[in-house]
Amino acid sequence: SNYNGCQKVEVIGEVREDLSSLQGNKIYLKPFYLEKKGVRYGIIQLDKRYIPVKLTNGDIIKTELSLYQPYKQMNPGGFSNYKYLKRKGVYSQGYYEGNLEIIGHFDRMIINSIIDLKYRLIALLDYTVEKPYNELYKALLLGERDQLSEEWEQYFTLAGVNHLLAISGLHVGFIVLIFLYFLNFLDLPEGIRNLLLSLLLILYIILTGVRASVFRAGLLSAGFLWAPYFNHKGDVLNLLGLTAILNLLLNPYQLFSVGFQFSYFVLLMILFWYKILEGYITSVFSVSTAALFGSSPITAYYFNLITPVAVISNIWAIPLVGLLVSTALIALITGLIHPILAVLIFKVLIYPSKLLIYGTKIMSDLPYGNFEVPTPSIQVMLFTILILLILP
Repeated sequence: SNYNGCQKVEVIGEVREDLSSLQGNKIYLKPFYLEKKGVRYGIIQLDKRYIPVKLTNGDIIKTELSLYQPYKQMNPGGFSNYKYLKRKGVYSQGYYEGNLEIIGHFDRMIINSIIDLKYRLIALLDYTVEKPYNELYKALLLGERDQLSEEWEQYFTLAGVNHLLAISGLHVGFIVLIFLYFLNFLDLPEGIRNLLLSLLLILYIILTGVRASVFRAGLLSAGFLWAPYFNHKGDVLNLLGLTAILNLLLNPYQLFSVGFQFSYFVLLMILFWYKILEGYITSVFSVSTAALFGSSPITAYYFNLITPVAVISNIWAIPLVGLLVSTALIALITGLIHPILAVLIFKVLIYPSKLLIYGTKIMSDLPYGNFEVPTPSIQVMLFTILILLILP
C-alpha cells in the first residue's frame, strides 16, 4: 500500500483467479516484489479486460502497473470499495501499464483442477440452457452472478428472496439430499458414504469460492452426517458456533461482511423463533416470519430496505428453487456424461424457471410489499438484534 499513487511500478507476482466469480472482470495478483523490494502481505486487484494476454491461476508474471488505493465511501452510509476489498486482503487496485511477461507457473494441481471444473460447468450451462436462463442457473448452482440480469436481481431483492440467488445453506441442503439419495441407492457402508459426501461438500465449498454461508452449511451438514456414526447427537447451536469460529479463523474480516451476518443471524432467528410463532400462525408462515425477523435489521442497515412480502414470497419460492436446483444438479451431472441429456432436462426446466421470474416480479410490485427506510444507527441495529436474541 506504500506504492499506492505511483504512476508506474515493476511488479513480480502470482496470478490468482477468484473462484467466487470466474466470469467477473477481476483477477488478483499476489505480489512477491515491487520495484525489486520484497512484499510480505497484501493482494493487488486487476481488471482482466485491460490485460493483453490470458492469465491463468498460478502464472508468475512480471509487469508494470500503476497502483491506487480503492475508493472509500463518498457519503455517510455509502458503499466503501476500500473496506470491501480489505476484507479480501486487497490493498491496491492495479492498472496495466505495459511490458507483461509470464516468467513461470506454480502448478497448484488441486485448486487448478477445481477452477477447470467450474469453467467446464459454466460452459455446459451456456451450451445446454436457453439464454438468459443460463445466467440464472449459474447463479443458483455455481454462485456466478456477474452476468445475471440486473432487472431480475431487482425482482428478487424487492420480493425479499434475494438470498435464493446467493449460494446459501438452502442450496447446500438440496445438494446434500440429492447426493445422499444416490449414495444410499448404491448401498454403501455408512462410513464410506459419509466420507464421499464430505469430500463432495468440501469440493462444493471451494468451487463456489469458500463463501461464509456455504462454509457454514457444508460443515453443519457434515457434522450431522458424522454424529450418528460416532453415537452422538448433532447439536445445531454447538455446530453453528464451531462453523463460525472456523469461518473467522479463515478470514477474521468475515465478521463485518453482510453475507456472514445474514448467514448466521437469520438461521439463529429461525431456530429461536419458529416454535414460538407456531403457537400463533401455521408452521409454513412461522419459519418465513422468523427469517424476516433476522433479515430486517441487516437489510435496513445496509440496504435501507424492509420486505414484509418476503413472508409470502419464501413460501412458494423456496420449494420452487429447491426443485430447480435439485433437477438442474442432476442435469449438470448427466451433462458431463453427454450434453444432450442436460439439454433435454433444461428444456423442461425452462417453464418453472419462467414461473420463478414472473412470480418474483409480481411479488416485487405488490403495494406495501417492500419499503425504503432511513439507515438506522449501528446502536439501534445492535439493540434490535440483542432484543431478538434475548426475548425467546
